[in-house]
Amino acid sequence: MRWNNLKLRNRLMLVFASYCLLIAALFSLYALAVAYSVEDEFFQAMLKQEAQRQHRAYAETGKWAASADQGFSVVVSSAELPAEILQEYLQRPQRREFTGLAGRHFHILPLSADANGAWLVAEVSEKLVFRRMRASVFDILLGSTLVVLVLALLLAWWLANSTARPLTQLAKIMANLQPDQLPSALAQSGRLDEIGVLTGGLNDLIARIQQFIEREQEFTRDASHELRTPLSVIRCAAEQIAHMQNLPAAASAQLELIQSSALQLQQTVMTLLSLARESTQLIAQPILVLPMLEQIIVEQSPWLDRKSMQIELDVAPQFALILPENVLHIVLANLVGNAFQHGAFNSTVHIFVDQARLCIHNQQLPVGAGSVGFGFGLSIVRRLAKRFAIDFRIEHTRDKTKASIAILEVP
Repeated sequence: MRWNNLKLRNRLMLVFASYCLLIAALFSLYALAVAYSVEDEFFQAMLKQEAQRQHRAYAETGKWAASADQGFSVVVSSAELPAEILQEYLQRPQRREFTGLAGRHFHILPLSADANGAWLVAEVSEKLVFRRMRASVFDILLGSTLVVLVLALLLAWWLANSTARPLTQLAKIMANLQPDQLPSALAQSGRLDEIGVLTGGLNDLIARIQQFIEREQEFTRDASHELRTPLSVIRCAAEQIAHMQNLPAAASAQLELIQSSALQLQQTVMTLLSLARESTQLIAQPILVLPMLEQIIVEQSPWLDRKSMQIELDVAPQFALILPENVLHIVLANLVGNAFQHGAFNSTVHIFVDQARLCIHNQQLPVGAGSVGFGFGLSIVRRLAKRFAIDFRIEHTRDKTKASIAILEVP
C-alpha cells in the first residue's frame, strides 16, 4: 500500500515502530561493539603483562621464560607462528588478532622491534567470555526490542486516538456533507489545539455556506416569480391581440415575433433558474438540429434583413444532439445570433456539418465574448457547455470566425 493511501493513525504507528526498531538496532550495535572492544582490551592487557614478564626473564637469563598460562607461548620468529594463522599474517603483517581452526582464536604481540624476532602468542578461545554468552545477549536484546516496540506502538495508538481520531471524524463528516443537508454546526470538543481551531473554522465556513445557499434560494425564487409573471402577461396580451379582427399584415408578423420571443425568453428563464439550482430536472433526449435551426433563423431574421445577409444551411435532417430541448435552443440561438449580429454587411453565414461537428461560419470581426443579452452573450453557452458536456469551440482567423459544437448522428 502506498504511503499517501495510509490513514493518519496507521502512519503514526508505522513511524513510531520504524523509529523504535532503528533506535534498538543502533544501540544493539553499540552494545556489541563495546562488548567486543572491552574483551579485546582485556586480552591486550594480558599480553602486555605477559610481555613485561618475558622481557624481565630474558634480561635475567637470556632466554624466554615458559608462561604460567597454558594459552600463552613464545615463538622465536614469525615463521614459527601457528600454521593456521601464518598465511593470514604474511598477507596482513600489521594484524594482531586472528581466527584459527575449530573455533580457536589468537592474539599476538611482538617481543622485539625486529619483525622476524620473537612473538608472544595467546590462544584465547577458552577466555572468550562474550562469545559464550553472545546468544543470551542477543536474546536479551531481541526481547528488549520487542518490549520497546510494543510500548512504542501503544504510545502511537494513544497519540493517534487523541489526535488522528478527531481528524478522521472530521474527514468523514466533510466527505458526507451535502449542500442541501448541511449540519447546523460540527460538534465542539472544547480543544484549544489545532483540531479545535480547524473545527471552529469549519463551523464558520458551514455557516457562510448556509447563508449563501439561503440567498441563492431566495434569489431564484424571487427571480422565478418576478420574471415569469411579466412574461406570461406579455404572452397573454399578445394572444388576445392576435384574436382581434382586421389586424394589418405587418402587425400580425410583428405580433407573431413577440409571441415567439416571449416563449423563447420564458424557456430561457426556466433553463437558467434550473442551472442555478443544485439539482435540475432537465431531461436530455435526441433533438433534431435542422428544425430548431430553421426556427431560430426565423426568430433572428431581423438581423438578416438589416444587414442584407444570406444563409447557407447544409445540415442533414438526421443530425441531432442529446440535450434538453431548451438547452439546445439557447446554445444554437446564441451562436446563430452572434453570427448574425457580428457578421459583415452583405456577407454569408454558412451553417454546415464537418466531421461530426455543427459549424457556424461567417465573415466578421472577432466575436465579443463580453456581449450581453439573450442570443448574443457567449458566457451562457460556455456555462451550458460545461454543465452538459458540450464540446464547444470558437476559432478565429483574420476576417472569419467559426463556432462549432459536437453533435450526435441519430439513425
